[in-house]
Amino acid sequence: MRLTGMGVMQVKKQSGAVGAEISGIDLRDVSDGLAQDLRGKLAEHGVLFFRDQTLDTDQHKALARQFGEIFIHPNFNTGDHDPEVVTITRAPGDTRIVGEEWHTDTTMMAEPPMGALLYAIEAPSVGGDTLFASQWKAYDALSDGMKDMLAGLKCVHSDRKVAGPSNALNAKRATVVREDADWKPTENVHPVIRTHPESG
Repeated sequence: MRLTGMGVMQVKKQSGAVGAEISGIDLRDVSDGLAQDLRGKLAEHGVLFFRDQTLDTDQHKALARQFGEIFIHPNFNTGDHDPEVVTITRAPGDTRIVGEEWHTDTTMMAEPPMGALLYAIEAPSVGGDTLFASQWKAYDALSDGMKDMLAGLKCVHSDRKVAGPSNALNAKRATVVREDADWKPTENVHPVIRTHPESG
């Protein structure tokens, strides 16, 4: 455990598959050494949760930069807000929400970013859950035959169904993506089975 300005960083696993809650740290002031520890915990647990943190936009972005270069999302960069921040909103009357199906973010990129930093500003007391699953646990549960079959396969990752002029979801939700005529799909081919560059 590392000593922090608030005391000692504590790590509590959230399940047998994925996720850990980190306490005893203030995310407004993360040193390089603490950031390195957090990157290690992220690689180990897949998802990190932090309760009772207060971040403004600049602090949120400074924290993100401790993990790497900030990714500018091509589908949310509509030109009317800070391109380094994506705000997800659910409004009364919305019948669809962003990311409602199981997915991995931005796999259509040639080099997808390492992850995302989600900061809840307002959340309902019931529902509104964001769920996470462990892809490496899912892989470990496959039969040897299935692993062998998947080992050499590649697949096309595309954002055609979630953005662009043919996207029909913007009318059903408060959070909108680009649908202008200048939008171009992003597509890349990746192996079906990939190895995490840090955790293996």
